Amino acid sequence: MTSKDAHDFTRQDVLRARAALSATPSGWRGIESAPKDGTRIDLWVAGRRITDSRWARNDADSTVPFGEPRWQGFYGLQEPTHWMPLPDAPVVTKEPK
Repeated sequence: MTSKDAHDFTRQDVLRARAALSATPSGWRGIESAPKDGTRIDLWVAGRRITDSRWARNDADSTVPFGEPRWQGFYGLQEPTHWMPLPDAPVVTKEPK
């Protein structure tokens, strides 16, 4: 293998990786497909990521009728447009002392 072959091989790897990344979805999904079973998710609302939200009854919020289900975890007039599953928790390899 010559240095030119090695350079071309590396370039091809980079091109393939870029193509794979551009084809990978961001993870955001339309809000109409969001789970409404209490599963915690992240929401996209008015250009902001709202973390750890869920669909649930809202007994404490006076802005909606008592017990009416709605998205929890943020307060605002705009509805979420997208959602994403929560990321996996980090793997702990050593317990802290």
